[in-house]
Amino acid sequence: MKRFACSSLVLGVALAVLACNRLHQANAMVGDPNPTQRDGRGEPSLDDPFRPAAWVSIDGKAGRFRDADGGPLVQWIIDEPVSSAPTFRVTTYESLLGSKVKFRCALQPVDNAEGKAKTFALKAKEGKFEVGKEYKLLTPGDDFEIREAGTDKMLPSIDPLSPGQYVLAATITRADDKGSAVAVTYFTVK
Repeated sequence: MKRFACSSLVLGVALAVLACNRLHQANAMVGDPNPTQRDGRGEPSLDDPFRPAAWVSIDGKAGRFRDADGGPLVQWIIDEPVSSAPTFRVTTYESLLGSKVKFRCALQPVDNAEGKAKTFALKAKEGKFEVGKEYKLLTPGDDFEIREAGTDKMLPSIDPLSPGQYVLAATITRADDKGSAVAVTYFTVK
């Protein structure tokens, strides 16, 4: 059985961001201004995670970047609460990532003290992901695989999200595999 590459990079980024910062919780972008430049971080880069070239909006809500201890954080934080069955949309800096990309992400609660909440891995099938398209996060469609992280169990969908904070850590890779961007989005379900 083909194992789903849950992407240690995506999960690693999500876990590192969670561990290091428990303080807080359109279409393809081809030019300026993009969120990275608007935030004063300079031109997006595939080599610098603090100058992201991809951004994930949840329920049509864009986020903001944050600084802590005098330096930038990777996270894109959505201040307004979202629904328990949100949508997501990926926006990219097309000059770095191209118009065709591969997409995979991990979705997990920020505070999982009781150990009950699960982490999920979503992966778009080869050549099926569309930048700028709105997808249902819990039921993105037949062009996606959903797995329960840790068990590798294939799922048809994800149950509605309980109230709380979540992080979606995504890797958006050029179709030619010659570069990728990481987009980490924090959001709250009320």
